[in-house]
Order: sequence, then structure tokens, then C-alpha cells
Amino acid sequence: MKSKLKLLLLLEVLLFVAAIVGVAMIIKKDMTQSADVLPEDSSMTAVDNEAEPEVSTEDRSVATTGDSTETDASASGTDAENSLNIAGVDPESEAAEVMRRYNLSYGPYAKPDYTVLAAMQTDRTVTLESAATDEEILASITEAEETGEEYYVDYSIAITPSESAASPVTADEKRAERLGILSSAYMILIDADTGEIAATRDGDVTISPASMAKIMTVLTASMYVRNLTDTVTITEDIIRYVNENDCSAVGYEVGDAATIEDLFYGTIVASGADAALALAKYVAGSVDEFVVLMNYEAERMGIADTTHFTNPVGIYDEKLYSTPEDIATILYCALQSELCARVLSQKTSFMATSTDAEYLSIFNQDIEENGELYENDGIGSIPAVGIEINNWFLRRIKEYDTNGTVVAAKTGYVSEAGCCAASALETNSGKRYVLVTAKGLTSWGVVYDHIAVYRAYTE
Repeated sequence: MKSKLKLLLLLEVLLFVAAIVGVAMIIKKDMTQSADVLPEDSSMTAVDNEAEPEVSTEDRSVATTGDSTETDASASGTDAENSLNIAGVDPESEAAEVMRRYNLSYGPYAKPDYTVLAAMQTDRTVTLESAATDEEILASITEAEETGEEYYVDYSIAITPSESAASPVTADEKRAERLGILSSAYMILIDADTGEIAATRDGDVTISPASMAKIMTVLTASMYVRNLTDTVTITEDIIRYVNENDCSAVGYEVGDAATIEDLFYGTIVASGADAALALAKYVAGSVDEFVVLMNYEAERMGIADTTHFTNPVGIYDEKLYSTPEDIATILYCALQSELCARVLSQKTSFMATSTDAEYLSIFNQDIEENGELYENDGIGSIPAVGIEINNWFLRRIKEYDTNGTVVAAKTGYVSEAGCCAASALETNSGKRYVLVTAKGLTSWGVVYDHIAVYRAYTE
């Protein structure tokens, strides 16, 4: 009898334990399902990192160091709204959406109230004969092939100095013959003090701006950056883009560290696509979002109907276009920013590529002892560590009489645009001019074109 009672008690205990285990398994299953499936009203979203290689806001905060407040989650949510109000941004525009998404607000280097250059032709404007069109050149090439003759593309036209020119080229000057022509197909020279177009050669035609687009890149970035000593890491997708598109570059490698200030210099002085892309991603989280901000600046300047950007580098794209006159306007606005003016005037700069203390000690000592030698040697030097970059247009033109000092410049080249350049001059008499040329044939030819135009038409 006692044995039967013990058996019954044992069975009851086993049933009770089995019931508990069963309930636990059901609860565990329900919890697992709820963790894998997000409800439709969840605020969380899935992110496909493979489909979008651009830096996210989370990635950006990890990739940067320093005390920048740009991605600080504690920043006031009204910062972006305040900047929208200051700039008069349409609250429904793409630019407003980007500014809100990343809580972008104007930083200490912003110049939101810059003055736009209102260019105008007058009865004193010198209008030069148009260059041959692409269709005319193609017809000439075809004719030359049929006759067995050689044909060389040449947009050159003789230029005659205006009566008011302060420093016209004289016949006995060295290179006088070359300085008496304009070899670029398009040109516009604007008096920055009055807005008067001093001289033009189809300065309002649509062109591919090539790397002159980077002037807008640094101007846009200057609106939002807060700490120039912040450091970003150069990523693989940046280097891949540079290599695949055969871009000019600072020379960064994957994993290199770059300060935000160096990215500004790298974008302009070296015309570095690697620097421009890193700067764009730092500011707006992705290149595409940054381009929205670039096009917003074009709207603010009143040139959105004739200028549009699709990338911050200037890589050719049918939807990336501008005019020489618009590029002159962009340069004029950029020079009102102290940061951009400093970058656009820099002839030589040295870039560290690491934050390691020992590395920086070697870098700083080398530049302190040899920097002046590197700057004046006339070639691209190789520092002990780091990278030397040069604005070769400024280094070349400084040796020539331009009736003043060329204080800023940015060149560009893609095959569809030829050799281009935008520069600014302060004359010996204190006047200011901006000059843009496009569809030149050689980089040195563009330098000579700017010298020739400044000598012929500036007062």
C-alpha cells in the first residue's frame, strides 16, 4: 500500500515539472518571435549597409574624433530650425529636410549673408568673337581626313588691350606673342567692385565645370563645420571612387587620418577627390545629402536655373553643369568666407596622415625645419612623413605680371570641359576682378590666358 502511494506521489511530481517546462518553452518561443519581428508602428528601421556604402550618422560619430558638436545628440533640436530661418530656407525643401535630419546648423565659419555678384554688360564690355563650335570642329576634322591633311583644334583669338588697361602687354616683352591671345573657348572677366562684365567670350554658355565645382564644395561645407581639428578616417569606398573615376587626389590611403581643416585644403590645393568626398560625408552623412546642400547654395545665389551639381568632385555628368559667369559668382561668394578665402589662396600645404604622437612629432619638426625649402623648390617635394600638395596655377602665375596679385584660384579638367580655371585678382590700383576660362587645351595655356586677360582688360 505504501509502495503504491509513493508511486502516485512520484507521478504527480513528474507531471507538475513537465507542465512547468512546457510553459517555459512557450514563453521563450514567444519572446524570440517578438525580437525578430518589428511591429508595423515601430520607430526602428532596417539598414542595408551593403546597398548604401555612404557613412551613416552613427558611422560618422565613430569615424570622427575631437570635440565637434555637429553630431552631438544633446544638441538642441532647434539648431537646424534656427539656421533655416536665418537662411530663409523653404521648410518643405530637400535642403530643409537634410538640415533637420542631421540637425545641421550654421557653425562659426559660416557666412550666410554673403553678397551675390550681380554681373551686367555695359557699353564698355569687350565681347570677343566666339570659338568654333564642336560641330564645326568635327566638320573640319572630317574634311581634313578626306584630304589627308592634319587638323589641330585651336580656339585661339587675338586680343587687343582696352584703352583703360593699366598694364597692357608690350611688343618687346618676353612671351609677348603668347600673351596677346586667348586660347580658351569661353571666358568672362567681371569687375568685382561694380559687377560690370569687363570682357567676355561666350561667358554665359553651359559648360561642365569640372573641378571648379569644388569651390562650391568648400563653400557649402564651411557653412556647417564647427571644429577644424576634428579627425576623420579615410574609408575604402572613397579610395575606390577615386581610382574608378581616375580622379585627382591628395594621395590618402585607406585608414589614413585627416583633420577637417586638411580636407578643406586638400579639396582645393590638390583638387583632391578623396578630400572632397570625405568632407561631404563628414558634413551631411552622405555624398548625396551633401549635394542637396550644394544645390541649395546655388538657389541662394540665384543661379539654380543655370547651375546644378550631382557630386562634390566635378566628375562629368550630364546633369552637372554651370556657366563661366555662374562659377565667377560662386568664387566671389566663397571669397567672402574667411576660411574659404584662406584655402583658395594657399599655394602649398602639408598634410599629416596619422594622429600618432610620434608621427606628428616627426611631421611637425620636418615642416618647421624644411617647410620653406619645400615651398620654394619649384617641384612637388616628399616630406619625411605626410604629403605635400600644391596649387600649381597659383605657383606658376605668381612669377608673371598680372597688373596685381592673383589672390585665389581653382582649376579643373575633364575631357568634356577641357582645361578650366577660376581666379581672383587684386590690382595694383586696389580694384578686384574675378575671371573664369573654360575649354582650354593645356594647363599652362590656361595660366597664360589668365595673364593675358588681366593685362588686357583690368584697370
